[in-house]
Amino acid sequence: MQETVNSVRLLGYVGKTPMARWYDPTTCITRLSVATHADSFVSGDGVECMGRVTDWHRVICFRQLAEEVAGSLMQGDLVEVIGRLTYTRTYNRDGKSAVHTFIIADRVQKIDKEVPEAASLPDDTDLVERYGRYFEELDKDESGLPF
Repeated sequence: MQETVNSVRLLGYVGKTPMARWYDPTTCITRLSVATHADSFVSGDGVECMGRVTDWHRVICFRQLAEEVAGSLMQGDLVEVIGRLTYTRTYNRDGKSAVHTFIIADRVQKIDKEVPEAASLPDDTDLVERYGRYFEELDKDESGLPF
């Protein structure tokens, strides 16, 4: 029999700040939403639409991972989620069913966002050129105070 694989890897942004729920003293579950972006998509009638589209994914974490995620992630954090897909079917009061897709996380890792390089400070020559006369006035005053 052929081996099958159910594996998901997401790289996206946390929606709402995750909160842990304890169902009993040993069972902790954390649900979070992760946003990913695509540049274009195909609509329901088969027409390709251009533009940026945001997809929201529901992620569920259990046990120790659930505690860590709830304690360390905040809204807007960039995360990598590795897990598997699962589906549930629910029925409303009218008996109509809906299928929900979830990702059961095996690993959730916060990714540090790239920080742009700080603007360089002007060197001393720029300061002297711009404020030179003020430096000269300070040198003339014996107290060294600017006032």
